[in-house]
Amino acid sequence: MKHRESFSLYLRKIKHGKVFYYRVYDKDGARTSGRSIGHTNRILARNHVIELFRNGEEVPQKELIMRSC
Repeated sequence: MKHRESFSLYLRKIKHGKVFYYRVYDKDGARTSGRSIGHTNRILARNHVIELFRNGEEVPQKELIMRSC
C-alpha cells in the first residue's frame, strides 16, 4: 500500500516572484483549496506545514454565515 502525505506543496508564480502553497485532505479525502505559506524555499515551506500540523492549525476554520429563513 502506497503512503500518501497529509499535504501537498506546489510552487506558484505571483507578481513579485514565486511562493509555495499547500493543500491538505479533509475528512472525506478531498483536497482543500491551496493556501499560501509565504516561503520561497521548499524545505522551509515543508517544515512550516509540518509545524502547522503539530499545532492543529493546518486547515483554518471558515467563518459560518448565519442566514435567516
